[in-house]
Amino acid sequence: MIVKGVLNGMSDGHGLPGYTERAYIKVNEKRYKRIAANSVVDNILIENIGNEVEVSLSHSLLGGNLVCAIKEANGEVSKASIVLMVLLNLIRFTLYFLLKVFLEFCTMLFSSYSDINFDIVLLIIYIFPLISLIKEIKARHALK
Repeated sequence: MIVKGVLNGMSDGHGLPGYTERAYIKVNEKRYKRIAANSVVDNILIENIGNEVEVSLSHSLLGGNLVCAIKEANGEVSKASIVLMVLLNLIRFTLYFLLKVFLEFCTMLFSSYSDINFDIVLLIIYIFPLISLIKEIKARHALK
């Protein structure tokens, strides 16, 4: 999603390694909630409060938005680091893999009691990080 307009403001942020999370940014008086941006892009957001910007956001399936790119009023485009995006998705994949192992254990434990089939859930768990990475890369290249 590309958001165009005047960057009116943003909430205070708290840092994660390489990223800053904010409760919201406000563009054309509309709030976009649960925002995460890498440190470079976040600093550019701060510098451009009150200016016309284009912000490329990738909506997470778990909620929240990742700022993938920002285009300043002078036409300069700054993009999120592809390396950080891949690392973030590797962390997601690891967490989902652990969830998958837990669900498989539950399936084995309760298989004699129920006909619950976790195959679809397990497939989604494997595919989710890949879908997220593809969406983030598309959003990163949306601004030219």
